[in-house]
Amino acid sequence: MGQFLGLDGERSKVLVACGAGAAIATTFNAPIGGLLFAQEIVLLGETELGNLTLLVVATTAGVIASGAITGNEAVFKVAPFVLESYRELITYGLMGIGMGLLSVGYIRLFDAVAQFFKHLKVSSLFKLLAGLAVVGLIAIPLPQNLADGYPTINSAFAGRLSIELMLLLAIAKIVASSVSLGCGAPGGVFGPIFFIGAMTGGTFRSFSLLMFPHLTGPRGSYALIGLGAFLAGTTHAPLTAVFLLFETTREYQITVPALLSCVLSLIVARALEKESIDTYALAREGKRLHVGKERRILTQIPVSTVMSKEPVALSHAADVSTVLRVSSEVTQSTVPVINEKGTLVGVVIQRDMIELLSSRDSLNTLVNAYDLARRHAPAVTPEAYLDEALQHLQAEGIEELPVVEGNTNRLVGLISRHAISMAVGRAAASMEALATRDTGIFWSTEYRIARIRVPAASAGKTLRDLDLRAKSGVTILAVQSATNPTNGFAPIDPDYKLKRDDLLVAAGRPTSIRTLERYLEALLRRCLGNSGNWTGRAILAPEAPLGCWPKVQSRVWVR
Repeated sequence: MGQFLGLDGERSKVLVACGAGAAIATTFNAPIGGLLFAQEIVLLGETELGNLTLLVVATTAGVIASGAITGNEAVFKVAPFVLESYRELITYGLMGIGMGLLSVGYIRLFDAVAQFFKHLKVSSLFKLLAGLAVVGLIAIPLPQNLADGYPTINSAFAGRLSIELMLLLAIAKIVASSVSLGCGAPGGVFGPIFFIGAMTGGTFRSFSLLMFPHLTGPRGSYALIGLGAFLAGTTHAPLTAVFLLFETTREYQITVPALLSCVLSLIVARALEKESIDTYALAREGKRLHVGKERRILTQIPVSTVMSKEPVALSHAADVSTVLRVSSEVTQSTVPVINEKGTLVGVVIQRDMIELLSSRDSLNTLVNAYDLARRHAPAVTPEAYLDEALQHLQAEGIEELPVVEGNTNRLVGLISRHAISMAVGRAAASMEALATRDTGIFWSTEYRIARIRVPAASAGKTLRDLDLRAKSGVTILAVQSATNPTNGFAPIDPDYKLKRDDLLVAAGRPTSIRTLERYLEALLRRCLGNSGNWTGRAILAPEAPLGCWPKVQSRVWVR
């Protein structure tokens, strides 16, 4: 839906979370569990009230629609949860610790098998057939291991499976799910996590019975808590696990054992492995989904606003003496090397110059800047964001990075670590100042702020010439120059000569803003002329420049 509606990445991500949360909610008849699944696993805990509202609507609507069609039947048939004594929390706590250890092992095995198949020097078809053959062989003695295994899980909840069978099924599912997904077969990890957790929990109950014969409840209760604890350990989503268990049983008695096991499982798992099963493979590739505040700032600031626009550069034909002299005179540790067209051909790093000092006389007439430069040096465009520039700087271990035009590779600037650090500091300080300022500006509901682009008819005139405040009652607060938009908005002087496509910030009542728009519309008429039978609508010639038209909310006729 996000792609169909043409939404940006952030809004599409929320729709993905809504769809996933609604699916989990309807599958397990657990609207809160589905909501928390979307919040903790899909959105990685990013909390925004607007997103939370959408998730509530999606998961609730999904459960209501599903219930109206199929009833309130859920995939799990759970027997009443029994907690014979609060002393039994000892065994539930021990099981949580064990589930945390198992979660780490499963995450690493899962990725190791996937890496094995990835680096296997055979065709994808052979990988798929080999992996599915392994799964089929395992299923010969253990057919319960096939598919999602929900009927088998229900049998474990009912206490109908032996300890030996549950132990074998848990091991078999760990191996089979890793092989199945690693070889390229379609599928997910949610079902196997439920299966492994339930079988392991039921098995643990039998072992705990040997150690604490008077502290152990029914086997089905341990299988249920084990499911939630393993889910919390592998996905690092404890609230999803706890509320899924609570909504599955609808019993308050399960809350304390579930919280204890799930939280202990999460603590152990996070202590040994920072990544969940969903982010482990991405983290190995250097892709981090958990983005801090500073990293978010880097992804919002373009390189063009921070770069040095007149860096010192060397001609590719410069001799060694010139290279050494320039390198010693500038503060740059990276000196770009350009050809006669201004195109970047490499960079000279200052530390590389040390090697030249001992052989300067013998090399002076033999090499030039092009020979000394590092070719194929990384560079960024002015439109790139600081996050990309910083990644290049860290990967290359350098202090500055050339900035080039994307289509011509012509050098236009230099971006440094120091400039990036200063930009992030300024942005962070600005946000903190806005958040902690004692007195803020609260606009009356009778006033609004509008941004209006200067039409061609007003180019060359000043605010004093136009007298906009007297004609419309609108105050012009600031201007963004069309020739240098990267400098942002600045207070405007009454004698500032406007340029076509300058952006004005205007404040006033809505009626005053509309008056200003009509006034600019009148300027447009004089700019373009009209058709002789003017009907109150602006009429544009097909060849008329768009910059001649102000930003107004009305239709335009084209003649």
